[in-house]
Amino acid sequence: FYDNPRLSVLLVLFVAVLGSVALTTLAKQEDPTLTERYASIATFLPGATASRVESLISEPLETKLREIPEISEIASSSRAGYSIISVDLYDQITQDQTEIVWTEVRDKLADVYPTLPLGTSVPELDVVNAVASTLTLALRWNSPTPAQPSLLSRLAKALQIELANQPGTKETEIFGAIDEEILVTVDPYVLAAAGLTAVDVSAAIAGADTKAAAGRLRSANTDMLVEVDAELSSTERIARVPLKQSFDANGNGVLRVSDLATIRKHQIDPPENMAFHGDDPVVFVSAKMEPGLIIDDWIANAQGVVARFAAELPAEIRLDALYNQNDYTGERMETLLSNLLLALAIVFVVLVFFMGLRSALTVGLALPLSGGMVLVGMSFLDIPLHQMSVTGLIISLGLLIDNAIVVVEDYKLRRRKGAAIPDAISRAVRHLFIPLGASTLTTIFAFMPIAFAPGGVGDFTGTIGVSVALAIGSSFLLAMTVVPAIA
Repeated sequence: FYDNPRLSVLLVLFVAVLGSVALTTLAKQEDPTLTERYASIATFLPGATASRVESLISEPLETKLREIPEISEIASSSRAGYSIISVDLYDQITQDQTEIVWTEVRDKLADVYPTLPLGTSVPELDVVNAVASTLTLALRWNSPTPAQPSLLSRLAKALQIELANQPGTKETEIFGAIDEEILVTVDPYVLAAAGLTAVDVSAAIAGADTKAAAGRLRSANTDMLVEVDAELSSTERIARVPLKQSFDANGNGVLRVSDLATIRKHQIDPPENMAFHGDDPVVFVSAKMEPGLIIDDWIANAQGVVARFAAELPAEIRLDALYNQNDYTGERMETLLSNLLLALAIVFVVLVFFMGLRSALTVGLALPLSGGMVLVGMSFLDIPLHQMSVTGLIISLGLLIDNAIVVVEDYKLRRRKGAAIPDAISRAVRHLFIPLGASTLTTIFAFMPIAFAPGGVGDFTGTIGVSVALAIGSSFLLAMTVVPAIA
C-alpha cells in the first residue's frame, strides 16, 4: 500500500463511497426483529365446567400438539367455558422455520376440531407478534354535538384499508371500533296470527343470506357455484325477505319480514372493547412496517395517505398521529452521528497534544473508515440500523483507534532510530501483526456470547456483538494496510 499509493487512495475512496451508500440504504427500524416463537390457542365451549373443558378440549389439543417436535413447551389453563393453551418453540427455531411450524400447528388443530364436543368454537391460534407499531393514529369526535362512534369506526376501517394497501405494510389493527348489528324485533302475537314463529323468521333470513350458494352450474367443461348478489348488509334488504305467501282479496301477495317485525341497525351494547386517549374515547388505527425496510420512506408514504384521508374527513372528526416510530429511529441515528463526530473531535485533540498533528490526522482517519467498513458489513449481513446495532457501534467507538495508535507509534519509533520508510513500515507491521491480531480476536471472542445468544435474548441483543466484532476487525485490517502507508 505504500509502494502503490493509488491503491491506498482507491481503497480509502472505495470504503468511503460504500459506507455512505450503506448508510443511506440500510434498513432502519426502532427495534430488532424477533422470531415468532410463542403463541396461544383459545377455544370456547359456553356452559361447560372447567373440568369438562380440561378433559374434552384441553387434553385432546395438547396430545395432538405434542406430535410436533419443534414445540418445547405446552401449558394449558382450563376454566368454565374456555381453554387457553400457550405454545413455545425451541430457541434454535429460526424465523423461516416458524412459518412452517405454525402451519403444522393449524393443521393439527383442524384435525382435532371434529372430535370436540358440539358447540365448541374453532380453536383460534394467535401467534405473538413482537413487531412494534410503526405508526399509530387516533380518530376522535371534535364537535359539541353528540358523538357518533359508529361513524368513527367505519372511517377507521376505511383508513385501515388505505394503510394496508400501502407497499411495505406488514399488518394493520384497529382498537376501540364499535361493532354494529341489525336487530329484528317481532311481536309474538302478530306472528301467531300469521301462523309463524320466531324460528321461522330467523330461518327465512338465514336462508336469504348469500353466504350460502343458490345452486350449482355444471357442464362438460365447468363446475361452479352460483350465488345471489344480495348480501344482507342493510335493513332494507332484510325487510324485503319473504316469509310466506299471503293471499289478499285478489288471491295473491307475499308476506315479508317488514310486515311483521321492526328492523333497525344499532351499536352492540355493551361494546366488546373501548379505547381512550386521555379522557376522550377514540378509535386507534395502528400500522406495522415490514422488517428490513427503510422506515423514512415508509413513513413518508404513509403520511401522504393519512394527509389525503384527513382532508376528506368531516369537520366534526379529527385525525391525530399519536406515535411515529421514525421520530425515535431518527433520534438514534442523530445520536450515532453526534457520538461519532464528538469521538472524532476528542480523539483528534488528544492525539494532537500527545502525538502531533500529522499522527493525529493519520490515526483519526481510521475512525470514519472503520465505521464505513462496519456499515458495509452490516449491509452484507442484512443487519438493519436499530437501537441495538447502533449501541454496538457506539460501544466500539473507543476501540477503533487502538490498533492505529500502536502501529503509528511503532512506525515513528523505528523512523527516529534511522530506519528507511519501507523498512520501518515492514518491520512495524510484521512485529505487531500477531499481538494486535491476538488482542483483536480476544475482544471479538469476548462479544461472541452476545452475538450467538439463543432465543429472544439473542434476537434482541445479538447485533451488539456483531457490530462490535465488525468494528474491531475493520480497525485491525486498516491498521495493517492503509494506516501505516498514510503514516
